[in-house]
Amino acid sequence: RAVGLGLRGPVDAAEIDEVEAFYRSEGITPEVELCPLADASLHTLLRDRGYQYRSCTSVLAYGGGILPPAPDDVEVSVVSPEQPGVWAHTIAGCMGATSPQPDNAPDILLPRSALMRSNVTGFLATIDEEPVGAGAIALGGGVAILFSDCTLPAFRRRGVQSALIRARLAAASAASYHLVVAQTVPGSDSQRNLHRHGFQAVYTNVILGRP
Repeated sequence: RAVGLGLRGPVDAAEIDEVEAFYRSEGITPEVELCPLADASLHTLLRDRGYQYRSCTSVLAYGGGILPPAPDDVEVSVVSPEQPGVWAHTIAGCMGATSPQPDNAPDILLPRSALMRSNVTGFLATIDEEPVGAGAIALGGGVAILFSDCTLPAFRRRGVQSALIRARLAAASAASYHLVVAQTVPGSDSQRNLHRHGFQAVYTNVILGRP
């Protein structure tokens, strides 16, 4: 989806035309992530073009505080140059893949593309050296963004996400990034976990699509 529209001032019809032309070229429905801080012109343009509500996401920011105890059996390490495939396949498994995916499958290519960015670091969680979860952090513009949090179904409720959050908070602190944010589905287990680790919801983005 298109993100960040309207955050630097008014939006004109030509910008939305460009977004929609891209989506048409790919044969998929145009979607815009509408931040409540966006210029009011974007609201008007999307309304007049018939955009409809699809879903929403909560944006949370880290406010500090005492972290809950770390799980004893979960190890978290930075993804090495030899591990992007393991990391991507772990994410695919977390997202519901029931069998190993080929390396050129979209479920593998999409997460691997994130690690190609120079400002992104992947983290892999293991129990007894077996991959059980994954996450990533992006650093830039004074903001550390936590994303791609996931745990394999068989290992949920064992503190895997907690260990991943702690490791990335430590990485952000080591890089002198004090503003740490994350995005979740409202009311999800991920949001509750982030609240337990000192994050607070600051606003909600609405996802709109044009039929």
